[in-house]
Amino acid sequence: MIKNAFLLLVLCICVHKPIYSQTVLHTEFLGAGLLISLNADTRLGESTNLGIRYGLSTLKADDGRVLALPLQINYLLGKKHGIEFAAGVTPAFAPNGLVMIATCGLMYRFQAEGGFNFRIGLQPLYNLKEKELILFWPGLSIGYRFN
Repeated sequence: MIKNAFLLLVLCICVHKPIYSQTVLHTEFLGAGLLISLNADTRLGESTNLGIRYGLSTLKADDGRVLALPLQINYLLGKKHGIEFAAGVTPAFAPNGLVMIATCGLMYRFQAEGGFNFRIGLQPLYNLKEKELILFWPGLSIGYRFN
């Protein structure tokens, strides 16, 4: 299942036709993807700072593998150096059932002229099943913007 989900995400990213020309592919450490995730982020229009982000993460748990799918809507303030506000959900498919994790984020975002993208900040997590809050959950991502 994990292998098929990963292949599906790679296929979606490869055939993904951006709504606008600013699509960023990035790897995130911790953050909404929980551990390490592969993500795509795109703006929802040419004249808006509103965007969506979706991704895939797998991690090993005591009772098997977990598949997490971070989904967020975000808003950017700034161009080259900016602040990103985000909110979303990460469904985590574990061997013992589905766990829904609410996410939000406050990130610094650097976008170089050549396409290099870097993000760092906090992405608090709230486990809706266990009613647990992880307030200081960091996130760091490195990627590339395609025009």
